[in-house]
Amino acid sequence: MKTSVSEIFGRIDWWMVSACVVLVGFGLLLIYSLTWPEDNRLVKQLIFFGVGIVLFLVFQFFDIRFWRNTLFVFYLLTLVLLIGLLIFGESIRGTRGWIPLGPIGFQVAELAKITTILFIASLLERLHFDLVKLRHVILLLLTIGLPVGLILMQPDFGSAFIILIAGLVMIFYTGLDRKKLLLLLLAGIIIAVIGWFGILQDYQKQRVLTFLNPQSDPLGAGYNVQQAIVA
Repeated sequence: MKTSVSEIFGRIDWWMVSACVVLVGFGLLLIYSLTWPEDNRLVKQLIFFGVGIVLFLVFQFFDIRFWRNTLFVFYLLTLVLLIGLLIFGESIRGTRGWIPLGPIGFQVAELAKITTILFIASLLERLHFDLVKLRHVILLLLTIGLPVGLILMQPDFGSAFIILIAGLVMIFYTGLDRKKLLLLLLAGIIIAVIGWFGILQDYQKQRVLTFLNPQSDPLGAGYNVQQAIVA
């Protein structure tokens, strides 16, 4: 069935688009005030913003069934890229998370945020948002855990944390009985313990502790948090 341009623009959530434009605008303003005219960082970000707008409009022409039927492929591709980074990726500032594309770099963890969350949504939709069987919960936990684990190995704690929290919130939203809630809680504790003692570096642990109690080191690790509160 053909879709007219007016129908496509009519179904766009313009409030969401407006919020994104405002946020990007604030970011560009800060970049301008901090870097211009010493370097061309502002120009690069303007180009990225333009490309993002174009891709957003292009994706509006794709039927939702296309994404529903191809999300598994995109999810697998993301896992392959994450594994490839760990094996062949070049360490940049201590992290193997970027694919160089000429003068710019592509961060696979950003793709993982999109594909993982959308794939979880697709799985939940296929299960009618009703996790009746325990294996469904385990399947969703594995779907979240694979990219989170690979990203932690880069290591990129921030991106892994975002995917983990987003995925768990989506599962909680479906409504779980006591047995499944206990399983989810147990999985969270195991992941936290393994991550704290086996994956996180000292500086990453310090970030967590500072986030929980910025007053513990107000002139050191907690300085940025304190100044953000003041601002």
